[in-house]
Amino acid sequence: MQDTFGVRLMKAQNRKEMRSNRLAMELDCNTSTVAWMRMDKHTPSMSMLLRICKTLDVSADFLLGLSDTPEIK
Repeated sequence: MQDTFGVRLMKAQNRKEMRSNRLAMELDCNTSTVAWMRMDKHTPSMSMLLRICKTLDVSADFLLGLSDTPEIK
């Protein structure tokens, strides 16, 4: 079974060693928003997805499950 967005978001956070409160601060959102995304209860907008990718230095393809390689090519 393929990882969900939330699982991949957690993997990307762990890779950057970034806690959820720091990610929320960087994304200019609430920590609850990050928690909801990690639990797959909230789908990020396109602009939020772009901010997540830039902040965590990860590809959208990885977060969306289209690639197993988190690095941006």
